[in-house]
Amino acid sequence: MDNVCLLKEVNEEIIGQFFQNGFKYSKSIFLLFLKGIKEEYNLSILLDDTILEKSIFLLDAIEKKEEKAEVINSILNIMYDVEYDYIGKKDYIDLLLKSYLEEMDKGYYNRKNIKETMFLFLELGIEKQNLIEEMIKRYDKEKCIKIFSMIGLEVDKQNSLRYSDIVYLLERRKKLSKRFRLIFHFYLMTEKDYVKNIEIAGIYFKLYHNHMLTCADWGISSRNRYICYIEEGIISEKEEAIFTKIGDFYYNCMEKKSNLGQKEMLDLEKQEESGEELEEVFEELKIVSSKFSIQLKTKQVQDLLQQFFHGKSLFEVAFHLP
Repeated sequence: MDNVCLLKEVNEEIIGQFFQNGFKYSKSIFLLFLKGIKEEYNLSILLDDTILEKSIFLLDAIEKKEEKAEVINSILNIMYDVEYDYIGKKDYIDLLLKSYLEEMDKGYYNRKNIKETMFLFLELGIEKQNLIEEMIKRYDKEKCIKIFSMIGLEVDKQNSLRYSDIVYLLERRKKLSKRFRLIFHFYLMTEKDYVKNIEIAGIYFKLYHNHMLTCADWGISSRNRYICYIEEGIISEKEEAIFTKIGDFYYNCMEKKSNLGQKEMLDLEKQEESGEELEEVFEELKIVSSKFSIQLKTKQVQDLLQQFFHGKSLFEVAFHLP
């Protein structure tokens, strides 16, 4: 028996077992089916509008907010796949939005699900401004800012005066996010104790678990100034100058000054390098980061770090705009 026939037989037996053992009218099958089928495009396109619309009216039978949010997400995913007529049948999309927001009212908060679901609502015809206004009506400013930032919603210019406090807080959060990312990167690149114990501490940092990569990804130096961050009000001129000097210390550790900067690292990712070439590059980067680790202990670098942090904690510096 070939694999296709065996798979067909096993699938039929599984479905048969469900029905023979009293699951014919079970809510769990409905939940399992919808949550699973959204991942299978070839199966989801077999569903017609009627099945999807009937599924919406079954939402009230689901008590747990997590399960209901998952089912709404599944229905929207399938609607998106089958090119559901969301313009002609907008009422059904509105019903789903109302149900989803009600679950959020009850405390449902799953970043991944909310981000994906809101994207689907926008793709399926919900007006961005209507979504913004509905959330402002329902939630306090702090919750609105958290959700808008997470899903990338911005208040339209024509409504910026009406919601000026929301616009200000969104812009501030965006700046703080950029500033924290930049200063945290700088901190991990220059903190002696982190570099020394990176095999332990790096476990907790998915992005910069390796000092070599942390350094290689640092793009600021005299060759590549980030004046735009000053203009955007994210860092001060003094902070940018220190970033640049530290970047110069790193690049001066290279024997070939034109090699292995951030741009070159990005280029490497795009190219199909041979194993030997990549190994050679990484060996050189290891040597450079080792030399830079020694530079970090010098009085010159430590004085620059003292000027940058002024004895304050990483978070105190990172979460205060200049």
